[in-house]
Amino acid sequence: MTTAEDLGRMSYHSGSEKCQQIRELHIRQIEADMNSRREMCELKIKLASSEEKRVTGELASRGNISQEVMRENIWRAGWAILLLSLCVPGEFVFAVWTVICFGLGRVESILVAVAIVILSLECVDFCLESLRKHYRSFDNQILMVFACMGFLTTFLLIFFAAEIRQSLQAMYHAVSSESLEQTVQKADQFFSHNAKPFILLMVSLTTTFTIIGGMSYHIAKNRVLVYLPFRLLHNRLNRIRNDLQEAAEEITEQGSRVARFLAEFETGVAKEEQETRERQAKERDAKERQNQNPVGINMEPANRVQHAYPQLIPVILIFLALILFLVLRGEARGSDTYIILLDTSRSGDVNDYTAKETEFMKNVNAIEYFIKNDLSPGDELKVVAITECSFSRPYILLDDRISAKKGAFGEVLSREKLRILKQWEKLDLKATAKATDILGAVTLVAILFSQKAGKKHLIILSDMRQCTGELNLETPKQIDFPNTLAKIETLIPKLEGVKVTCLGVHSAGKNPIYWLSLKQFWEGYFKNTGAKLITFSMERRYRHE
Repeated sequence: MTTAEDLGRMSYHSGSEKCQQIRELHIRQIEADMNSRREMCELKIKLASSEEKRVTGELASRGNISQEVMRENIWRAGWAILLLSLCVPGEFVFAVWTVICFGLGRVESILVAVAIVILSLECVDFCLESLRKHYRSFDNQILMVFACMGFLTTFLLIFFAAEIRQSLQAMYHAVSSESLEQTVQKADQFFSHNAKPFILLMVSLTTTFTIIGGMSYHIAKNRVLVYLPFRLLHNRLNRIRNDLQEAAEEITEQGSRVARFLAEFETGVAKEEQETRERQAKERDAKERQNQNPVGINMEPANRVQHAYPQLIPVILIFLALILFLVLRGEARGSDTYIILLDTSRSGDVNDYTAKETEFMKNVNAIEYFIKNDLSPGDELKVVAITECSFSRPYILLDDRISAKKGAFGEVLSREKLRILKQWEKLDLKATAKATDILGAVTLVAILFSQKAGKKHLIILSDMRQCTGELNLETPKQIDFPNTLAKIETLIPKLEGVKVTCLGVHSAGKNPIYWLSLKQFWEGYFKNTGAKLITFSMERRYRHE
């Protein structure tokens, strides 16, 4: 819409007579619009005044409660509704836990639980309503008794919760240094000894929810039903009075529209006249400079305006924060698949320096230690024997999966590990294989891993001395690993994304030159498979990367 000042600027170029006609035409239009608006405002005031009388009369018939009293009671009702919103979900949950034991079905149990919650609230409300109606002189005392009951049940709730918490702390301290068997035993003792306090805790909690929720429901229901209509009527009355004030202000404003238009119109004419004169003066000066400088060289330096873009700063900060989040965020460890290859050939049946334990038994004990300390909830474990025919006649020693649940104290994970350890102890393993077919075992592992998702780990407990017809790494004094790798190129499987750990690579009967050449061979072999060789060591302690 064109303003009066813009209209004056445009009218200036039409001449003084035309400018006067435009001024008078718009004044007549403004006066007509003023009369129309004034009539509409007067009609609006008349209707609003009638509505104001009706609402005021209705407020007087209801008792004419002031807005201060109304706001105070609505505020108290709000606190009661807040308590009710905290108690109802808790009572509903306990009702569902109680009803679901009867085997009614999920939907039926929820409907019955909802009915129980509604009945409990209505019963407390009915009792309070009846007591307050029959004993009006003891109204405050009745509410005080119910409040004390709620306070007492809350105290009992805190007492039983503290008792269970104390047992829980003792349980955690005990579990932190116990074995798997003692962890399970301690957890069973905790659940059996704390059954009674737990039941009393649930009873106190349900009673607390029922009493406090019922009182909150009673207070909120009474205050909302009584004072909400007053709130609506007062809001309606405030809106009517605001409309009356706006209509009166608009009528007052109409009287100054003509004078304001004339002032703005004349200001626009004066500004346009001044700017026209300044433009003409500049044009004359430019012509004079052009005549003095016929070559047309611009003697004034160009001004460079540097534009800043502060509106891009928040976008840049968000972008940088997103990059930092994607780069620095940590990923929680998920369920992994572990395949352990255990060398059962006779080359591992050699004594260590003390002659108390063979290399093979050290490998067996290393697997037992791995089960106890390195498995996590959801992990899958396979133990495959390395024999003289690892691929053609696979020997699966163990194939199991840990439950995804850990338990409140780790007791579920401990039970799962104990169960797998018992299976492992029943195997009665011995190093009786006639040869060492590591290549066949790795090919079998590649097939097993191809059916798995997630992180994959291959742990080999062996001296890594392949000894079959295809390849013999045991007899040479030093391995020519480049030529040897070229000979078995067709036997190398694909192990993309697999992390490989070679442990227990002992040096019995060999010198350091042989051991280092053996390491170089297997490093090249696993590099060609696409796997990542993390460890190649005489040690047997598995370390997560």
